[in-house]
This record gives sequence, structure tokens and C-alpha cells, in this order.
Amino acid sequence: MINKDIIEATRYFAKIVELGSYSGVKNFYNVQINTIKSKLEILEKKVNIKLLKNENNRILPTELGLKFYHSCNSHLKGLESAINRVKDNGFEYRESIKVLGPPLFLSLLISRGLSKIQSLSNDKFNVYLDTYKSDSIREKKYNLETYSVVHIFERYLKYIDLDNWLICYNVDEKIIPAYFYCNKDLADKLDNSLDNLLDTELVLHHYDFTIKEFRAVSDNSHYKLNRNKVVYITNTEAQKVEVLQNDNVVGLMPEYHYEALANNQKIRKIEGFEIDYLVEPHYILVNINSPYKKQLLEIIRDGMKNIRVKYGA
Repeated sequence: MINKDIIEATRYFAKIVELGSYSGVKNFYNVQINTIKSKLEILEKKVNIKLLKNENNRILPTELGLKFYHSCNSHLKGLESAINRVKDNGFEYRESIKVLGPPLFLSLLISRGLSKIQSLSNDKFNVYLDTYKSDSIREKKYNLETYSVVHIFERYLKYIDLDNWLICYNVDEKIIPAYFYCNKDLADKLDNSLDNLLDTELVLHHYDFTIKEFRAVSDNSHYKLNRNKVVYITNTEAQKVEVLQNDNVVGLMPEYHYEALANNQKIRKIEGFEIDYLVEPHYILVNINSPYKKQLLEIIRDGMKNIRVKYGA
């Protein structure tokens, strides 16, 4: 028989794996650290496994601890999901597909596949679109196993059990071209001039700060990106587009970002300049337990096909 101490300890252990500290679990569950540690000692004795280790000021699972996490975590999340579903909807069953990804991926999915996803069922059907910033999977808790589709960066694969997922496609680290964009009125004033561009204020996404220079296409001359001209810093590409539409600043983005977020008459490309843009390795995964896994694979692959062909991804 499994007593309540073991169940509580398993919940604490799963949360430590996700948050990397006892203090994070303390704040999440509003419980004392000594209580967490004593419960975990009981759990380790029960399963006869050393579950955790201290490494670089973070509490990390051991190799066997990580296997234990993957074996029990989906059951914990399934129980939580069932409770929340009944709380929110009673016992009325409604099929759903949940998608998790950064804002850009969701924008692409909405424009290229959402209508097809909605047509998968003739019954009452919910599609949940949940977003995260590219650096937040580590800090925040997402019940990944409850999602039908997940866009995840390679560095966070350790938080997911790939045995439960089908790889829709993956993209290795790659350099693709990006360009400068601004609102139409400013584009007319800049007139594709290098001097005017260098003297214009910028809006950058956090990720853009990895970019040091750009080049003029006409003679392949390289120029430093002037950080002193940065006046806006955003944490999503969509925010960057909003700023471009509403102020006289210049931003940079790959063409497929523009097509997904700003393909309208208000935003124009500044011709004659190009930036090397690093695409971080990432995966799009489909849950192997989804009853619509085959259809989801087809919809997403079809929606992203022209991007992959364009950049050879």
C-alpha cells in the first residue's frame, strides 16, 4: 500500500526536477524545505534509489532519478488534468487538442494549419494555444505530457521523455538571411540609404543581441550594428512588429517572421542589406497518445513545408 507521504514526496520530487531547487518547490506548494527533504528521504528509502544530486548550485536528478521522474510524472499530470477537467467542465466530455510553443510558432500554426485542426472532429472540440518565451521552459512549469503538439528547443529536451513523442520535424542550428524592416513612411525617408540606416533608432528582440553586424549586398561590405541606437527591447517578435508599426524605428527579422507576423502594407523591407541570423536547434513533437497524431503530423508538415524548402531545413 502506498501511503500519502510517498504520494506527496513524489509530487515534490517531480517539481524539484522541473524547478531545480528546494526553494522553488517551497514557494510552489507553500511547504517548508525541511518537510520536503524529509518526505524525499522516505521516498528514496521506498524505491531504494538515490534520486537527487547537487550540481553547480542546482538540485538535479541522478540518472536513475530522471528515469523515475519520466515513469511517474505523466501519471501525476494525468491525475491533475482529470481533476481540473471535472472542476472546469463537470463530466461533460469535450475533445481537445493542446498546442504549446513560442509565439512565432503559434502564429505560423494559426495561419497555416488551424482551420485543418478544427476540422478533425465533428463534435464539440477545443483547441488550446499556449505560449512560452524561448527561455522559460526551465523556469516555469508546463505539463508537457498533456499537450498534443509541442515546439521545444533542443536544450530543453531533457525535460521531456521522447519515448512518448513523435518527431514531426527537427531543425539543426542554421544560419539564414534576415533583413531590416520599418513602417512605410520611414522606409520612404530612409530611401535604402546606408547612412540613413546607421543613423536610425532600433527595436530589437532579446535574441537579436547575439547579432553583431550586417552587410551591404551591393559590395559585401560589413558594418557594426549600433547598439547605442537601440530604444526598444521586446521579448516576442510580435511585440517588435507592433513597435515597427507605431514608431519610426528599424527592426530585423528573417523573411518568414515577416510573412507570419507583419505581411501587410504598414511594414516594408529596407532593400540592399542582409544579416546572418542564427536559428537555434528545435523540434516540433506530436504526442504519441493523441488520437489525431497522424493527422497532426500531416497538417504541421504541410504547413511548414515551404519554410523548410526555402531554407533547406
